[in-house]
Amino acid sequence: MSKTIYDMTESDLSGQLIGKSITAIAGKTMTLNDGTVLEFENAADCCAWFDATLESIDLNDNAITAVTRVGAKAAEDYDEAWSLHILSAHKLIAKVNIEGNASSGYYCHSILLNVKPAVA
Repeated sequence: MSKTIYDMTESDLSGQLIGKSITAIAGKTMTLNDGTVLEFENAADCCAWFDATLESIDLNDNAITAVTRVGAKAAEDYDEAWSLHILSAHKLIAKVNIEGNASSGYYCHSILLNVKPAVA
């Protein structure tokens, strides 16, 4: 059954990735070796917004061991930018780059992650 994770964090992504491998990245989707498709969806609510871009670095022979957050909030105008680095045996295999603006802080704080399990 598909599910949506709102305001995705690095631990949300880790829970979907650790112990698996990425077989493909296309646009805003990532396909895992078990057939699961992760769809990274931009989020907007009121005046807050967050966008995601995926970056494939080296998908050869990967088994995901960690997801780390790199970057921090900018102090000016509430703008934020960070990258979630997906690691395999100490090599960077992919990035999820996120940027946005939480505005007043009451609406959204990250992107949406749609998890679509493999169809049997």
